Amino acid sequence: MSSSSVILLVEGARPASSLAPVLEDKGYAVALASNVKEALNQAREASPALAVVNAATLHTDGQRICLELREACAPLPIVMVVRHGIDPDKLECADVILVRPFTSRKLLNRIGRLLPDNAGEVLSVENLILNLNTHLLRVGKTEHRLTPMKARLLEEFLRHPGE
Repeated sequence: MSSSSVILLVEGARPASSLAPVLEDKGYAVALASNVKEALNQAREASPALAVVNAATLHTDGQRICLELREACAPLPIVMVVRHGIDPDKLECADVILVRPFTSRKLLNRIGRLLPDNAGEVLSVENLILNLNTHLLRVGKTEHRLTPMKARLLEEFLRHPGE
């Protein structure tokens, strides 16, 4: 986790339990927004590494915000927080969906998996993202831990496409 990582946090204007302190305590810089317009402005200005849409504190299900962020900032990973009782299978706009209640550790773990590892080189081709340090491969929303040999082989293929 790097203190230089900026996280765009979209949540209600005065949420009962903001996620900002949890993120700031872990060293993330937080850019706050409370609606779609502010979120898009913050995404342009702050160049966040990730967005957290706390739909549980908004007057919406968060779908529109996620879709507009996805359209404006295509590679931006998105974590969406929803209220208990919302079916997460019907929400396809986010990379990760967390249903309240959850622990702050669970939130931070999900964020950590989506952020690029600053300590290691990352290779990316289309929807394949390979972290060369951790041997973690992301294909779309799915993660796979590779053996060192498989990671080296995949690295060769990614570095020399079509050969």
